[in-house]
Amino acid sequence: MSRRGFGLRCALAAAGGTCSYELIKEALFPSLSRWGSHAITISCATLAAFFVASVVDRNATDLRTVLEALRGRGERTAAALEAVVDAIPAPAFLVDRNYTLLTLNQALATRFRRSIEEIRGRNPFELLGDQDLARARTRHIDEVFATGVATVFHDVNGGRHYANHLCPVRNTDGEIWAIGIVAIDLTDLRETQAQLVREEELLRFGLDAAHLAVWEWDLSTDTVIVSPEALELLGGRPREWRGAFADFLGYVEAPDRARVEAKLRAIASGDVSGEPVTFRARALPSRAMCWVEIQGRLFVAPGGRLRMVGTAGDATARVEAEAQRLEKEEEILRLNASLERRVAERTTELTSANRELEAFSYSVSHDLRSPLRSIDGFALALLEDHGDRLEPEARQYLDIVRQQTQRMGQIIDDLIGLARLTRSPLRTGPVDVSALCGEIVDELRRREPERDVDVTIAQDMTVVGDANLLRIALENLIGNAWKFTGRTRAPRIDIGVTGPAAMPEFHVTDNGAGFDPAHASKLFQPFARLHAASEYEGTGIGLATVARIIKRHGGAVWAESRPCEGATLRWTLPQRHDDSRPNAPMTTNAPMTPTPSDSGATVDIHGPVL
Repeated sequence: MSRRGFGLRCALAAAGGTCSYELIKEALFPSLSRWGSHAITISCATLAAFFVASVVDRNATDLRTVLEALRGRGERTAAALEAVVDAIPAPAFLVDRNYTLLTLNQALATRFRRSIEEIRGRNPFELLGDQDLARARTRHIDEVFATGVATVFHDVNGGRHYANHLCPVRNTDGEIWAIGIVAIDLTDLRETQAQLVREEELLRFGLDAAHLAVWEWDLSTDTVIVSPEALELLGGRPREWRGAFADFLGYVEAPDRARVEAKLRAIASGDVSGEPVTFRARALPSRAMCWVEIQGRLFVAPGGRLRMVGTAGDATARVEAEAQRLEKEEEILRLNASLERRVAERTTELTSANRELEAFSYSVSHDLRSPLRSIDGFALALLEDHGDRLEPEARQYLDIVRQQTQRMGQIIDDLIGLARLTRSPLRTGPVDVSALCGEIVDELRRREPERDVDVTIAQDMTVVGDANLLRIALENLIGNAWKFTGRTRAPRIDIGVTGPAAMPEFHVTDNGAGFDPAHASKLFQPFARLHAASEYEGTGIGLATVARIIKRHGGAVWAESRPCEGATLRWTLPQRHDDSRPNAPMTTNAPMTPTPSDSGATVDIHGPVL
């Protein structure tokens, strides 16, 4: 309704009232002026009514606005309250003095296994199966209504432990109109705490039983707790000790204190290297200095409290052993230096001796060859100039003289060649053993075309070694087999290889004269002969040369034989992948020890060869 309409109604009401008043006054008081009094009265009453109506209308409008604002604020406050209550993870609700649910969250509805709409406006304690529990809870609510003091009480419902927090809710006048309740389930927390207590008790029991030295540093309070075993290591009486970190460092000898503190503070700052720190504990009159090793690990306790827990151990024996080891290492270094010096001196002496030997060899070769050439020359001249006047026996003697002088010359040449094998450097590279054997056999066939020897050579035999030296060794090995099959019907020679690629085992087998196993130890010695020179020619240097060449390559050589049943000579050549490049230095390992064959005697040559 507008103000104008409201004022008009008020004016009509006033006019009506005035008229009634005037009629009554006319009847009772006729002497009063009629029309003047009537007009004045009507006008004043109308104006007064209009003014009152305007004021009342304006106040009513303002009051309506305030009421609407209050209603909206109340609705927002109620919505906010419900939102806050619903956000609480534990069961939370508000009840009035009649225990009626005013507000509740989903956690409480879930606890009762009903919806919020089903239990809103009801008494929640009537839904409890345990009425004694219901009466106890309502009693606490009544106390809060009566005292206005918030409280917390604990109880058990369905085997679950709850901490019930009760808080009074007041209006603007300070009057309590509701109680807010939050029921926090402490069952899991209590079980966890109980488990922790049990684990700590078990840990302490284990530590006590094992007599382990442990310590703990609470960084929040800067307090260190040391077990009796650890304190005894540090130099104190065997009792549990508690004190400041600075006092704990007092058990460390002064020279090591800064290092220990830096290490422990680094762990406290997040260092997870886990390396222990070793230091000297303070000396005591009753004991010598003790080395202690401690290590620790950082833990975050509930509430964010930082704790470092560690162990301590006696490291005296280890430190002393390491010191002794260092002394031995220093002694070994001194001995090595002395040995290197002696080796250098011996190398110098050996080099000088080799030079003298080389000069001696050259001198011997030159000095011996000259008279031998003279003897051979004069014997030849005597035969040519006076041979027709000599008796046949004398001519035979001169022939023997010439043969022996020539044999002596060959021996000198072989000895010089054998000596040079030791001094000449190895020139290693890929060697086609099959091709070398073929060339050697072809040369033997050209020398003795009348001989028909069945020679079998395995194909694709390759090694890494010195091609020139290996040729000399193969010439002696194959030459021996060729020589000792000279009196055999259907002579046969087999050249092959077996074994792994890293250590191939070569062999030269013949069906020749063989040798007596009783004399096999002399086979690879210089000038050693197992057959008479009249039977088979040679100087006895060949197999000694073979042994020296194979030994320089890091291999081994041995022989198997029986008289009149032929012989087999075997040798190994260790291979290295890094030796496949030409002119690479030869690297050798200890040679493989061969397994004796059941076919006859075995001679193993892998030591010094003279």
